[in-house]
Amino acid sequence: MDIDNLKNTWQSYNNKSEDTWLHDVMKLNMDLIEALQTQKAKSALNKMIWVKVLAVIIAIPFMGFLGYLLYYSMEPSKIFFIICDSAILLLTAIAVLVYIKHLVWIRQINNSKTVLETQNKLAQLQLSTLRITRLLWLQAPFYSFFFLSPAWIKSMSLPWMLFQLSITGFFTFLAIWLYRNINYRNAHRKWFKLLFSTPEWTGIVSSMTFLKEIEDFRKE
Repeated sequence: MDIDNLKNTWQSYNNKSEDTWLHDVMKLNMDLIEALQTQKAKSALNKMIWVKVLAVIIAIPFMGFLGYLLYYSMEPSKIFFIICDSAILLLTAIAVLVYIKHLVWIRQINNSKTVLETQNKLAQLQLSTLRITRLLWLQAPFYSFFFLSPAWIKSMSLPWMLFQLSITGFFTFLAIWLYRNINYRNAHRKWFKLLFSTPEWTGIVSSMTFLKEIEDFRKE
């Protein structure tokens, strides 16, 4: 029996039945629905585990590479590279720690015993995903001028200088705009849906949808 059939059966008997046995049967059906929807929610969430694991696996050697470059770049002529490398390294390290925390939360969700506990953890995971995405976008400007040097800037022609400033300015504006606007209030906007069309986000949304169906069923 699927959820729609169970819902129709509940609505048919909920108001007119005074039979204890029937009430117990319907309560059992409700328990089965909760178990089924919770399992679906956890399964949808587990699909995003590989995304986070892969991100951590890629990020760790990338951080090592950035650290290696930073160590051998400590001289005044490479000041722009030092600034950019340090910023990217710091933000990547924060992301790795957050992703590891997400993996721990997903395991806690899989071990959760109640719908409420699962919902609370999912809400935490959703909010944290938005925050770390906002933070990672702050890396964008640093990829636009890491190759510069004081000597190169002095020798730049005016057109090239204006071009460089426009590129860095664009990515700076984009990073700040996304940092300020990536929040759940904008989830209905096209740019948000495009940006968050990854398994990492859709897994959370699917999980929360499955659990919301339980609440809708109870209300009806």
